[in-house]
Amino acid sequence: MTRWLWTAPGAQSTGASSSWLVRTADWLFAEMGWLAALVVCGAYLCSVVPLSSLPMQDYPNHMARAAVISDLLFHHGAHFGSAFQLHFAIVPYVLPDAILTGAVALFGPAVAGALYTGLVMLSLPCALLFYMHTVDAPAPRARPWVFLVSLYLSTDWFFAMGFMAFRLAIALIVVALALAERLRRQWSSRAFAAYLLVAAIGYLTHVAAVAFLVVALAAAAVVRIVLRKTTLRRELALILPPAALFVAAWYLRGAEHIMSSLPALDDEHWKAFKHNVRNLPYEFTGFDWHPVIPLVLLLAVSLLWPVRRSLRWHALTAPAVLEQLGVAAAFLLLYFAVLPVATQVEPYVNVRVLPLVSLALLFACLRLPASERAGLALAALLAVTNLVYLAIHLRAANEWNERYRSVVAAIPSGAYVLPMQARPRQQRVLFASAFVVLDRSAIMPYLFSSDEADPMRYFSYRHRPYAPGPQWYREDVLAHRPLTLDWQRVACDYDYLLPTLPFNVRVIGVPTTRVAGNDTVELLKVDKSACHAVRSHEAESGLDRDQDEVLLASR
Repeated sequence: MTRWLWTAPGAQSTGASSSWLVRTADWLFAEMGWLAALVVCGAYLCSVVPLSSLPMQDYPNHMARAAVISDLLFHHGAHFGSAFQLHFAIVPYVLPDAILTGAVALFGPAVAGALYTGLVMLSLPCALLFYMHTVDAPAPRARPWVFLVSLYLSTDWFFAMGFMAFRLAIALIVVALALAERLRRQWSSRAFAAYLLVAAIGYLTHVAAVAFLVVALAAAAVVRIVLRKTTLRRELALILPPAALFVAAWYLRGAEHIMSSLPALDDEHWKAFKHNVRNLPYEFTGFDWHPVIPLVLLLAVSLLWPVRRSLRWHALTAPAVLEQLGVAAAFLLLYFAVLPVATQVEPYVNVRVLPLVSLALLFACLRLPASERAGLALAALLAVTNLVYLAIHLRAANEWNERYRSVVAAIPSGAYVLPMQARPRQQRVLFASAFVVLDRSAIMPYLFSSDEADPMRYFSYRHRPYAPGPQWYREDVLAHRPLTLDWQRVACDYDYLLPTLPFNVRVIGVPTTRVAGNDTVELLKVDKSACHAVRSHEAESGLDRDQDEVLLASR
């Protein structure tokens, strides 16, 4: 068995007394490390889980969909049966929705959101501990170090964006790779069955779980076959199941939202090499770029300082290290040369491989001998610094959502509401409009569903009301482009408008009455008599494009 994971040089050559002292010191260090890791983990949970207004961008949308599905399944569609429909399908994304729906049905949205947030945050740390246990890591002091680093990795940009299913998929990939490692060393029917089960769960969670697993396995297989550390037959046995699941996702349209538009892309969708280099730390951006470089540098120091004396050619070319470097290189190749920045129906495509690059480099460092213990202190500093950064921004977004919800509370149940996002910088609160559905059982047009090419193929509107793009104000008014909104359809389909502030009052092309508002959002009741009587807004309003930040409160 390859020795790895922070094996102290020279520890095996000491006498019995010295060995006992080394073992005792290691045990004490591991205990202190775990104490630090558990305290920091508790701080993460206490800081993020209680945030009741779901301040991660897409999270309110996912929670609202779970509430709708819960109503359709367990209450015969009492609130939402006339607006939404459910089609059972064994496709990607269905499992996270099933978990969240069950939690909503059992505990209500508030508790369900807290439990699910905790599950997502701890998924990667727990998966990495399973990985280290499965591959028989000999040094106990490495595990709390990995746990602390993983708290930083698990609360990255994807977490801040509310890509919860994707974060769970990354954890499942780690678990599958651990089982694959065990199968490579010693084939077992039980372990292979567990591997197949994890691959199937990954397929039901997110299409990336099986797609990226295939890439990681294939890259590792190439290195192992070249070094004659495995057989082609064994590698094919590991690669074919997730590959088959990815093909199934393709034909069941679970992956179509990412891949179908690739042939139609033009050169504008492919960013220059310089742009991709600049976006390499994108995974760690969180809410803004200002603290990114210091935190990334601290991560690099946390990884490299304990193994700095092992950064030699003979150590870096060890088979176990080469395998992980090969996996990192494969995902970097996808990032730079294969995947586009975005497709016509899916943003943020190529950056999704970056967490796998980080994990492969982490595994490579763990396979290098290390004699220093400073890594634990550095990892603790990294995790705590990240927590402060995360808590400040999440609490600010949570407070904004709370103010938004206070106005949403004035919406009558069952009403049709058109949200309008007018803030120049709308990051992380773009889908606060989902509280219209979650809090008031009202209808708004922006829940993720299959009728809008979203990957949730099992969920759709029965008759989606008129739905201009969720950022039409920024794309038209703030960009000084011709207004594309059809106010005739707005007047006929909606009872209320819900614009965020600041907002140009002259944009609104239907008569409205103010119902409620604060410094965050306004609720305007649409005069339904305007349906079929809306005049040409551009001709009537004399919209002044230079006054696109006039507050509604000034009406």
